[in-house]
Amino acid sequence: MGLDDPRRELLQLQRRIESTLAALGISVEERPFRPHLTLARARGTQVGRELDAFLSEYKNHTFGHLVVSQIHLVRSDLYAKGSVHTRLHSVDL
Repeated sequence: MGLDDPRRELLQLQRRIESTLAALGISVEERPFRPHLTLARARGTQVGRELDAFLSEYKNHTFGHLVVSQIHLVRSDLYAKGSVHTRLHSVDL
């Protein structure tokens, strides 16, 4: 799900994070930053096709507003039976 960032606050935060990582010698993402929420992963299944159809139908729909008060750094380990997410660090905004 895409996110609107009219005040460009997410973009500013992303740039600060990348600048800090680069100063530490950590390579940064080469793809352009596109803020989003991952709601589900179901590619290649009937559920995935139904989800794709739903998302196509509602791609320009606004589902509501959300104020973010924390950011969590999460490691995702992908396994055959699914992903395991481990919270590594949290920051209050």
